[in-house]
Amino acid sequence: MWAQRKDILYVTICLEDCKDPVIEIESEKIYFKGEGGTDKKMHEITINLYKEIEPSKTIKNMKGRTFELILAKKEEGPYWPRLIKDKTKAHWLKSDFNKWKDEDDTDEEGNPPDLEEVRTNVTCICSQK
Repeated sequence: MWAQRKDILYVTICLEDCKDPVIEIESEKIYFKGEGGTDKKMHEITINLYKEIEPSKTIKNMKGRTFELILAKKEEGPYWPRLIKDKTKAHWLKSDFNKWKDEDDTDEEGNPPDLEEVRTNVTCICSQK
């Protein structure tokens, strides 16, 4: 699933009981590999992104059966028309309407999260385990 703001992307990968996940973030792609799901088989995907991101600013948060990523767009500006470079519809990719906010929406909910603040909070949560 995915959602976006003018400067960040939210990407959530869902895989139950995932063992030894590998998540690699590059400027133009996301790579995920992990064994899990009800069938306990290996799942692997490379997502070629529509535009570039800043890999060093990525925030990873593992929550049970989901892996949440917050990715900083390299260029702030207009919303991307899609997450992936390819124009064909990906059956496995859905919009995350819980996090989605349209580009022309007002800022009633406030500004998007500060990446450094989120990074600190996620680090604290992970350290408490």
